[in-house]
Amino acid sequence: MTTGEKGKTQEKKEPEMVALKEVAKKAGVEPREARSILRKLAARGEGEKRQRWQFFPKEVDSVVSKIKGAVAEKAKAKEAKAAAAEEEEE
Repeated sequence: MTTGEKGKTQEKKEPEMVALKEVAKKAGVEPREARSILRKLAARGEGEKRQRWQFFPKEVDSVVSKIKGAVAEKAKAKEAKAAAAEEEEE
């Protein structure tokens, strides 16, 4: 990919892709768990299915927030389940 400007050619720089490992680190989870969460979100229609787990720099923040949201949702469900079990026990 080149753009011409009066005979000069300049290479267009492609943005550096960010690996899932880096995104998972920012979200505070293991890469395997992050991949699992993203797959589940894609199955629900809240994200896209990917072949390669790399993201554009401008996507990273939204992906991190999606992962954090899913982790928080999971924790709430776990707490509710524990509370229900405790209620049933008494």
